[in-house]
Amino acid sequence: MRLWIAATLVASQVARADVPSLEVAVGDSIEREVGIAIGYRCDDPSLLGVAMRQKSNYVNVVTITGKQPGTTQCRFGIDPYRYSELHTIRIVPRRR
Repeated sequence: MRLWIAATLVASQVARADVPSLEVAVGDSIEREVGIAIGYRCDDPSLLGVAMRQKSNYVNVVTITGKQPGTTQCRFGIDPYRYSELHTIRIVPRRR
């Protein structure tokens, strides 16, 4: 039992390390290609604005705009049978 708990904790740390991190300042926007992912879901959507558009037949682009400082996770691609990406997104205060 202890081995199973230890293995689960190690696996969760490895999975967490693989989540890409993006940073955007309040009021700024960044774009990221997300393959054929369609749709998105964020833990705290009040922190950012998200818009998706098709770039080509095989690539969609997501535009992320910072609204207020904070950190959230967003999954791009919400169909369980299609491609998806998980990102940690940090919104930082605008630099003066």
